[in-house]
Amino acid sequence: MKYQCLSESCGKLFMFPAKLVVGLNQAIQDHTEVHACPYCHSIDIEEYVAPPLPQTVEEVANVYIYDLTTGAQSQLDQLLEQGYKIVNRYSKQYHLEKPKPVEVKA
Repeated sequence: MKYQCLSESCGKLFMFPAKLVVGLNQAIQDHTEVHACPYCHSIDIEEYVAPPLPQTVEEVANVYIYDLTTGAQSQLDQLLEQGYKIVNRYSKQYHLEKPKPVEVKA
């Protein structure tokens, strides 16, 4: 959880608010604790909620199953350079998928 100082001169983000001890009545010696900004000691703070990131949904454009052989795997390297990702590996086969990113509007 993060907090943000609402003071115009500060405006910083922080993880842990400072605690200020405030005396309510000196005769009775009654005190209370107040959360404040650790930088400027302003009590005008609020919980900071980060703006949501744009979500992407990956649709599969193409699927390829590559059989392993002995020696150099240059064809597998070429497929990975083309944008294929290894999804699964079983026995002597690689299951590759080429994702197609699509923007999702919230």
